[in-house]
Amino acid sequence: MRKSQLPVHALSKSDVIDKLESNADGISRDEVIHRLKIYGHNEMPETKRTSSFIIFVRQFKNAIVLLLLAAAIISVLFRDYTESIAILAVIIINAVIGYVLESQVMRSMEAQKS
Repeated sequence: MRKSQLPVHALSKSDVIDKLESNADGISRDEVIHRLKIYGHNEMPETKRTSSFIIFVRQFKNAIVLLLLAAAIISVLFRDYTESIAILAVIIINAVIGYVLESQVMRSMEAQKS
């Protein structure tokens, strides 16, 4: 892997300074103003908060979940209610786990903004 392809954390101090077009003392005030105009502030973009209901519903938009749902429906058609209940329980448990994890990620992202 060439130096230019390495991630910044893997470069030497002098290579990072060269890559950022800086020097060991930092950049001048004029350069700060210039870079702010080009790149803006180092801030996370504002995003619209997703409701808890939408986060939960999104857990069902998955090919495997839809396949399991089809299997549960087929089980009901064959009057195998125990299997259909077990499949539906797996779907619901998966949705709850996905909802909890996604909610934690959203809270963590919001906490980083402040």
